[in-house]
Amino acid sequence: MKITLTALLICFVSTSLLGQTPYPIPADSKGNQIILTVANESKTTAAQKLQVQVQNASSAIVFSRSSASVTTIPIGKESDVTFKFDVVREAKIGKNDTLLFVITDSTGAAWTKTVIVSYTGPHVFKLEQNFPNPFNPSTTIYYDLPEDSHVKIMVYDILGRQVRSLIDEQESAGYQKVRVLREMNRRSMIDS
Repeated sequence: MKITLTALLICFVSTSLLGQTPYPIPADSKGNQIILTVANESKTTAAQKLQVQVQNASSAIVFSRSSASVTTIPIGKESDVTFKFDVVREAKIGKNDTLLFVITDSTGAAWTKTVIVSYTGPHVFKLEQNFPNPFNPSTTIYYDLPEDSHVKIMVYDILGRQVRSLIDEQESAGYQKVRVLREMNRRSMIDS
């Protein structure tokens, strides 16, 4: 997912969050990026020693770096600043988060740019390989639900006999998981 935004220096006008369309970002996604285009619209001065920082990031988003520097932007030119990020599997589907970027220059002037993101869910039903496999003493099974569904996950032995029922219930759409602990004292223990 690539988002490109423009932040204007010198003649920068802050945009209102009202009416800003959220950018859809899949939960449990890797390698996303936001590209901020910082433009110097001054007719007389080059922009010097710019710092671009992420000020408030959601716990659902993990940035590879939280700040970047731009040495100089000549009069009437622009420069791109890229922030790469991953979205955690546990991001709440349908939730909007507002990211705030602050741009400062060598004079201490500051500008802000906001980005609203909305986390999207899976589009297909999917049962993933458990991890770690083989497991000792536990493993986690991940599965994706594009809609609210009744979920039934059972474990069978190599002869096809059911040895454990892990889940048999209604669950919400999204990226789900179940953690399975190895039997201890002949009892099954399951954490959701």
